[in-house]
Amino acid sequence: MQQPCSTQTPKDGKPRRNKRRLDDPSQTTKELHTVNQLLSQSEPSMPENEAFGRYVTSALNKLPERELIMAQNDIQNILTRYRLNMISAPSPCEYVSYTPHKETP
Repeated sequence: MQQPCSTQTPKDGKPRRNKRRLDDPSQTTKELHTVNQLLSQSEPSMPENEAFGRYVTSALNKLPERELIMAQNDIQNILTRYRLNMISAPSPCEYVSYTPHKETP
């Protein structure tokens, strides 16, 4: 562990600073190289829904408790309505009727 610099006053009255020793210069160099590699990597992009979810969380956290509960209820109701619509809506295949192609003579 590195010791903080301290000053000493020798007999001549001039303060002298003690030098800090590095624990292991090669280890420090390796750690700096690793940090540099991490910083140079591009951050993976956040999926759009995740970013929106964080926004909603931030907005909800700013609301007083009563409004927070009401907003959570409204959001849940909207999501439930969309899920129910997906279940009850006919699939795209049901809209398409197949008519066999008849060759004309």
